[in-house]
Amino acid sequence: MDILLATNRRPGIAGQVVADLKLPPVGALPGQLHPLRLAQPGNRIGGYRCRRPLCWERIGLDCAAMPAPVVPHPTLSTEALEAIYAHARRDYPNECCGIAYGPRDQPVVDRATPCENIQNRLHAEDPVRFTRDARTAYNLEARDIFALQKSLRGDSPAKIVYHSHCDVGAYFSDTDQAAAQFDGEPSYPVEYVVVDVRVDGTRGAKQFAWDDEQKKYVEVGAYA
Repeated sequence: MDILLATNRRPGIAGQVVADLKLPPVGALPGQLHPLRLAQPGNRIGGYRCRRPLCWERIGLDCAAMPAPVVPHPTLSTEALEAIYAHARRDYPNECCGIAYGPRDQPVVDRATPCENIQNRLHAEDPVRFTRDARTAYNLEARDIFALQKSLRGDSPAKIVYHSHCDVGAYFSDTDQAAAQFDGEPSYPVEYVVVDVRVDGTRGAKQFAWDDEQKKYVEVGAYA
């Protein structure tokens, strides 16, 4: 489902309340090849030239039918993905959220850290401003944002921010797009994973990365 911006002044990670935080200057993500976008050889996609004769097209494909993200995109390890799925199942019917980390010099993401979704708390405190609860929105705590920021200077930086969608499928909505940007550029150098979770369990996830030409996050792979 859509997520809510906690402030109209300064969007951050997935609707985090960041009006009073000092965000580090972060430009666009490095240009990356997006394998789920139709392209001809030589076309520029996010700063890289397409090296495939024909890239996959995302239309009409579900999570199970689509390939996992490929280098240079960060890819979740089996253990990290299972931890994320377990988190989504545990928090259902509310949306879960968290941050995943990996070695700086490798494209793998091998550690998923669950975060608390504080959307219910915000909704209870101010239902006029925060009209949705945690069943259809999520919000990260300030301490988790600081952990993300700090990790960017270390050997195991944050590479993926994840959250779940309950009963509606995995997609990156217009609100997701707005919450992940600041002044039309990514707020942080991370990609996003959205998990499809239902009453009977998880049904895969999709990963989204910044496309510098389209100036928005696009789908770059999926996990079964």
